[in-house]
Amino acid sequence: MPDVLFHYTKAQAALEYILVEKKLKFSQFEFMNDPKESKELYVVTVTGPISSKLGGSWKSIQKALKIVKLIEWKVLCFSQNHPDYGSGEPFAEMNPFLWGSNRPAMWAHYASSPNRSQDGVCLRFNYEKLQKRISNSFENKNDYFVRHGSVEYDDLKFLTYPPFNVNRIPELTELEIEERVREYYFEFYKEVFLLKAKDWQNEYEYRWLIHSRDNKPEYVSIDGVLEEITIGEEFSKGFESNLLTLCMAMNIPVKKITWFNGMPDEQQIYPV
Repeated sequence: MPDVLFHYTKAQAALEYILVEKKLKFSQFEFMNDPKESKELYVVTVTGPISSKLGGSWKSIQKALKIVKLIEWKVLCFSQNHPDYGSGEPFAEMNPFLWGSNRPAMWAHYASSPNRSQDGVCLRFNYEKLQKRISNSFENKNDYFVRHGSVEYDDLKFLTYPPFNVNRIPELTELEIEERVREYYFEFYKEVFLLKAKDWQNEYEYRWLIHSRDNKPEYVSIDGVLEEITIGEEFSKGFESNLLTLCMAMNIPVKKITWFNGMPDEQQIYPV
């Protein structure tokens, strides 16, 4: 398990929501930026007897697969340190890019605005405290299915999706088919929600997944779990006072990342 996790986000999201409300949002999958996740799942293989009556039921299956995946399942995403960080490998400790908040691509993709590069923030969390907080918030509730783990990056596994069980499907109502679909996602959540193409592998992503039948996002408190904030080099000077006020109230240290010849360097702004 990782010791720390990193969450990159835009300045507006941090200043207007995350740090003010002291919570993070589990987003529904329909809003993800990976087409594997934001689009509906099509089952290509099945188990059980194939009946001529399956036609009408097949439409109900596909409808449920879409709704359950994109609306009922929610995700909270983080980045980890590079696998070589702390490994003792030659030059590993000298490579600043192995640290989770020193990722130029992550800054560009998730902590930049359309007109200004690297003007967002990177939030660092204590893994054990975050896991305990999420567990206490959701895992003891009967209506929630909660799982977490590192994302696997494997293009070939896209070709071997688990089959869907169509046994007795023609006899089921639409509500019963929805339950069968939910069971499918519960059983194969790793293949559906913790598998991405290799093109994303430099993110070293770690996720918490939540299923609930509510058509809304979920939230978890980060008070006492957030350890540090790093602001981007182009973070607006006009926002710094507001940021420091919020961080002082939470007793959170603040750093600023700068780049010299493309190499990251962190400067302390507000120590605790």
